[in-house]
Amino acid sequence: MKIRKSFKFTLVISFFSLLFMGTSIVQGHEKVSVLVNDNEINFHDQKPYIDNNSRTQVPIRAISETLGANVDWISNSNNGQVQIKHNDNTEILFTIGESHFLRNGETIKMDTKPKITNNQRTVLPLRAMTEALGIQVDWDGTNKHVLITTDNDINDNYIKDNDEHEVTETMNGTASWYGSDFHGSNTASGETYDKNALTAAHPTLPFGTNVRVTFKRTNESVIVRINDRGPFSPDRIIDLSKKAADTIGLKPHGLGEVTIEVLDK
Repeated sequence: MKIRKSFKFTLVISFFSLLFMGTSIVQGHEKVSVLVNDNEINFHDQKPYIDNNSRTQVPIRAISETLGANVDWISNSNNGQVQIKHNDNTEILFTIGESHFLRNGETIKMDTKPKITNNQRTVLPLRAMTEALGIQVDWDGTNKHVLITTDNDINDNYIKDNDEHEVTETMNGTASWYGSDFHGSNTASGETYDKNALTAAHPTLPFGTNVRVTFKRTNESVIVRINDRGPFSPDRIIDLSKKAADTIGLKPHGLGEVTIEVLDK
């Protein structure tokens, strides 16, 4: 019987640099940057690096959450498995020690095997995962950048203003925003804060609540999803991500008066 449990340790994905044709990677623990749609991912617990076997080691959690994918660890009587779900229509299942994985039930072969390292980190092949999700991966050998490109906005999992909404509550007050210093750190909901996502912190609204925030100075609006607690100043009612603040023109002002509409899609 399979037992699901929260994935409490950092997943690490690796791939052969030889898959990137026409490039060469110097062996050793060199630093690597990972960019998704030209936005660099900030890793805190485990920095990406090139190991002595010319494999690039990259933590998966921040990437998966940036791409809107959910990651779970599945334990069974044989080998552990890593399950990745994306957009409710793609499910990938990696089995530790097996040179194939399942994509929506279809068996696909790999040239590497997922494994658990001595420090209890799970290693998965990046290229297999991203290609299974229909995501393009390239290597910039000059700058040592892993380049991940998606065809769609990484925030497609958030509802948009052209969707139908019912406003269940309206409030007014001062909004603030938080950015690079918190990028990659954990939010109160357990998600990783992404300054390029349309999210916000609110003192009491349930996590997952969608709200429309209108900056009164510009009359611009953005819909954000509550995934954190704050702000912790009594004179403010919401703390926006950097992208959300940029969208409505709040960022240059730091603070601004807004109207918040709680939405029931």
